[in-house]
Amino acid sequence: MLDAVQVTQSDNLINARSTATNIRVAADHNSILIGNIRSTEGANALLTIDNGSTFTGDVVADSSSLANITLNRSDSTSGTTLWIGSATNTNDVTLKSAGAEWVMTDNSTVANLTNSGSIIFGEQTRPENSFNTLTTRNVTGGGTFDMRVNMATEQGDLIRADIVDGGHLLKIQSDASQNTKGTESLVVVNANDSNNASFTLASGNTTVEFGGYNYYLRRAANPQDWILSANMADPVPEEPEQPTSPEEPTAPTAEPDTSGGKNITSTADAAANFINSSYLMNYAETQTLLQRMGDLRDSNGDGNLWARSFAGRFDNFAQGKLSGFTMNYHGVQFGGDKRFDLNDDNLYVGLMVGLSNSSQDLSKNNGDASLSSQNVGLYSSYMSADGLYVDALVKYTHFKHSFSVNDSDNHRVGGNDSTNGIATSLEIGQRFYPGQDKKFGFYIEPQAQISYAYQEGINVKATNGLVIDSNSYNSTLGRTSILFGYNINEATPTNIYLKTGYVYEFDGKIDYRLNGSSESHDNSGGWWNNGLGITTVIKNQHNFYMEVDSSTGHNFNQRQINAGYRYNF
Repeated sequence: MLDAVQVTQSDNLINARSTATNIRVAADHNSILIGNIRSTEGANALLTIDNGSTFTGDVVADSSSLANITLNRSDSTSGTTLWIGSATNTNDVTLKSAGAEWVMTDNSTVANLTNSGSIIFGEQTRPENSFNTLTTRNVTGGGTFDMRVNMATEQGDLIRADIVDGGHLLKIQSDASQNTKGTESLVVVNANDSNNASFTLASGNTTVEFGGYNYYLRRAANPQDWILSANMADPVPEEPEQPTSPEEPTAPTAEPDTSGGKNITSTADAAANFINSSYLMNYAETQTLLQRMGDLRDSNGDGNLWARSFAGRFDNFAQGKLSGFTMNYHGVQFGGDKRFDLNDDNLYVGLMVGLSNSSQDLSKNNGDASLSSQNVGLYSSYMSADGLYVDALVKYTHFKHSFSVNDSDNHRVGGNDSTNGIATSLEIGQRFYPGQDKKFGFYIEPQAQISYAYQEGINVKATNGLVIDSNSYNSTLGRTSILFGYNINEATPTNIYLKTGYVYEFDGKIDYRLNGSSESHDNSGGWWNNGLGITTVIKNQHNFYMEVDSSTGHNFNQRQINAGYRYNF
């Protein structure tokens, strides 16, 4: 028995021949053993590494010999036990406690493995795409296997076993910088019999992230193998090739499942939803003449000064990869205009500015996002004496986005971006009074509106290395509505109305990329818009107006309240 052995040369060789050789690295000395152990000619090499000690080297046993390694840790105050090296034809490796670690720097073959600690595949400094395979007949225990994967190339560390028993943890680090496509799959455990085994991710989550996609750890269609796949359906892997020699096993690969079940990561979802938040904010800011300035037919004087505030909520993006999106928003707009007299008709030309803010609830990813908007615009409104009106608007907007979410390893990830956009709107309507009075009483007002918006693409580099970028995109909205109202002819004229209409997005398609992997989103489609409003004029100069709106569509629902004040001068 050799206690507290310290060897300082890495090329030293400890030979076990003919008789049993026991090598013990004792805890009470925090010993360091550096060298290689070779067991030949029927000898037995029994290596025990106790608390606080380290062995560095390789252990080799020929077919007639025995080499057993045991790593101990008896109490929580002792230092980590670390064994570094490769094993060839070794009979048994036993990690007895949670504090025991085996850093496996090369392919290793053992007969029986009991892992109650951690087996780390490779050193942190090893070359990129250099992966190891652990080959064994039996795996028991309930420890952790710390493995590395390059999902973009479908390469990684591998456990190859005849029989696996018990519950085990796989510690697989997410890597959002990889250029994955969400179609890859990879066998990480190749077993002939794993019916009594289970593997779960050490993070406690069901997925691990590579690039912009989530990959699930699951049994493959071959129920003995365990596989990482971005698809919800079980992929069908190829049968792994058998190694040509125990020292050089070859890792199996798997055919990807193209069933379309892949989903994007929390980071990709949060950043790509910048597209939706700017789209919706532009819609909330533009809207209609009644919401912006009230009923201009009640306007007298040479011009107007006005202020408008609005607040609401968008939710229920129920389709596609960017689903589960909700957004609370509020904003203000200010404007002023000059009236030009066209005989009995009026033309108003003005300038407006606005500020808006929103917060997005990303609770499904334990996160949040925000958007701020600054806009400036020009407008012109024509009011005819016979009830016709035409309103035109052009608006420039600067958006600032940011997000913060948890990834699958529960690490906080953030990102931000700023973009610019231009929006235009043309609205027309005609008021009809069925009765004799052409200014008061019941009326019907059909309306139509067409609006176009151009939005710059996003370019976000998240703190975890994922790059999300998109093309610029266009929105073309058409609206047809009808108002049913009543004008009260009193000292304080008041207009109460109910509106209903249909809005349709003719464009709204956008292509975006996750580390260069193409994805798309489509906001096209229609929704119903309904509202109830009131306007009133006090002393012919002070105009107050309010409207509550509700929209229900296949992409989103909206609830909004709008209130404003206009002063005629």
